[in-house]
Amino acid sequence: MEVKVHEVRGFILVATLWVLAGLGLLASYIDGLTDQNVQRALLHKQNIQHELDLYSTTATLVYLFATSRMNDRALILEEKQHLVRKDSEMVVPGRATREILLNDTVYRGLGDVVFSIQDEGGLAPLNSHRFPMFSGILRSIGLSESALGLVAGRLQDYTDVNQVLSLNGAEYFEYRQKQLPLPANGLMKSPPELQKLLGFPELFTAQQWAGLRPYLTVRQVTGYNFNVMPKEVLMALFGNQQAVVQAVISLREEERIYSVLQIERATGKQFNLDKQDLRQFPSPAIRISLWKKNTGRRTLSGVEFTPFEEASPWRTDYHYSEQHDKTTNEQDSGQVQDAPTALL
Repeated sequence: MEVKVHEVRGFILVATLWVLAGLGLLASYIDGLTDQNVQRALLHKQNIQHELDLYSTTATLVYLFATSRMNDRALILEEKQHLVRKDSEMVVPGRATREILLNDTVYRGLGDVVFSIQDEGGLAPLNSHRFPMFSGILRSIGLSESALGLVAGRLQDYTDVNQVLSLNGAEYFEYRQKQLPLPANGLMKSPPELQKLLGFPELFTAQQWAGLRPYLTVRQVTGYNFNVMPKEVLMALFGNQQAVVQAVISLREEERIYSVLQIERATGKQFNLDKQDLRQFPSPAIRISLWKKNTGRRTLSGVEFTPFEEASPWRTDYHYSEQHDKTTNEQDSGQVQDAPTALL
């Protein structure tokens, strides 16, 4: 059969167009895959960079705390570091021009990281739950006196080393009955461990727990340090008296608080506080909180500085992550400050 030349050419043209169309679709598919892979790679790179910024900010802060001096409320950042210091230079009273405050003030860190530092001596102690600061912070979130009694009893049995049942307490038998992990019979290691307490969901609402958690510490706090207490702890301690709390905050901005008389003069009220219970300077334990700007999840590390131990000049006692309420645009709202150092 004779095939006309123009028919052959038409067939070849159509076939060529189909091949070109197929190649175009294949190119589009490959281009789409490439874009997706590039986007994934960029996101992966951003996540890695964020993790590096978190670790680098933490390492920088620990280094600064290990090598710098303190006053009553802050880490002092000096232009020149001292490799050798006299004992009299270890603590510097008064105010400095370059400070990182130890009352959870928010600062910018590296990259998109923001951080805050809290002296744990200004928080409510879980492991010293008979101390008034702890019961005060529980009352401030709305716990009743009966609930306070239950928390105290169950904390006592959770942390003590015996199997003797306390008033309102719970020991191994009660935990086994509820098929819960047994009490530690030792000090709590981090604030979230409070959730292991028998009956925790009935004792605390989610809102109460969110309001309580940032102001707890597992350190053995034995006194009041008004120079570093967060406002919420001051409110709990002074029974939500706004005017009294503001007077204390104004006082500590001007001078170091070291006596009950200072507080009474500033507030015009008398308080049943033993002067022996007042602490003038920061403790060796701090809590470092870090998170990404405008996100609601943060990581927290409890670091204690041990300059006289041979093993290391500091140790990290706990590390965990949690949701928190700093989800607004912190930079635009003016809540974030620049850290006063070129290292951050």
